[in-house]
Amino acid sequence: MQRVKGLLTIVVVAILLVPAIALLSRELARAQGRDRANAVPPTRIDLATNAREMEKAAKESYEYYYAAYDAGTAVILDVYRWSYNWMSAGRVANKGTLAEIAAIEAHLERMQKLHARRKAQSEVGVNHPPCLSETRYWVLEAQRLLEESQRAQR
Repeated sequence: MQRVKGLLTIVVVAILLVPAIALLSRELARAQGRDRANAVPPTRIDLATNAREMEKAAKESYEYYYAAYDAGTAVILDVYRWSYNWMSAGRVANKGTLAEIAAIEAHLERMQKLHARRKAQSEVGVNHPPCLSETRYWVLEAQRLLEESQRAQR
């Protein structure tokens, strides 16, 4: 008997809730439609200007993090990340030109300097060998990006 009462209760609750749920769903759909109608259309941007601004912002960030790394207040990964971002923005801003290759070459040069610095620190015992592998990887990565870009432009 108790099972029957329990099932009956569930059925009654379901009968009462289904219309309420349907009403709420319709109201939600209407509200979303009004939101879409009142939405501000996305702003179009000038892609060339955007790319140049990205390049400028990445360069500024790189310079900040390099100085902070020198001061001991940033980690080397920040220096790499912002050098990479600077290179990437330069590639976007100069797609298919010699300036795209120059952006990669500049990144490679920055990574080579960072690696040489890490190597000198390792030789006097400041860093452990895995730290040297990290910067060596970044140099190899930049070399590969440069070679791939040069091949693509031939």
